Amino acid sequence: MRIIDWLSELTSKYNTENKCGFCWHFVHARHDFANLYKPTEDKKCCVHIFLESIRRRKHYDIDHDLRQSNITHIDYTLELFIGFNSKYDIMYHNELRYPEDESKFEKYIRPIADCMDDFEIDLCQDDDLMITDMQEMVLINYKDQNYDGLKIILEIRNFKN
Repeated sequence: MRIIDWLSELTSKYNTENKCGFCWHFVHARHDFANLYKPTEDKKCCVHIFLESIRRRKHYDIDHDLRQSNITHIDYTLELFIGFNSKYDIMYHNELRYPEDESKFEKYIRPIADCMDDFEIDLCQDDDLMITDMQEMVLINYKDQNYDGLKIILEIRNFKN
C-alpha cells in the first residue's frame, strides 16, 4: 500500500471535484517537522491534509506443522491533521459574544467536520482495504501557523491474498 501516493491522489481528486467548495493541499511531514511548513500564498486558504505519522503492523497466519508463516493482513495507523490556516485572535465559538458565524468553530471546524462525513468512503475504494477504527479530535491554534481543524487517527486493514 502506497499511502503517500494514495493521499496525494485523493487530494487531487478533491481539488478536481472542488469538494465542499474548498481547494485542498497535501503535506507529508514528520510530526515535528510539520511545524516548519509554510503555505504559499495560493495555498493559504486551502484545506491542508498533513500526514504526520504512519505505523505498520503485520499479522501472520502460522502453520506450526510446516513451521511457516504467511502474512494475512497489514494494519496501518495514520495520524492526519486536516485543517485551515487560521488566526490566533478569533474566538472559538460564542465565548466573547461576537457573532458566532465569525468563530473558529463556524468558519473552520464545522465545514471540515461536515465535509469529512464521507472521508472513510473516499479512502476505501479498494476491496482489499477496510477501515477498522477512526478517531477525530478538534484542534485549534495547532502548530505555528495556527491551524484549526481535525486530528484524525485512522486504522486501515490491508488484506493479503
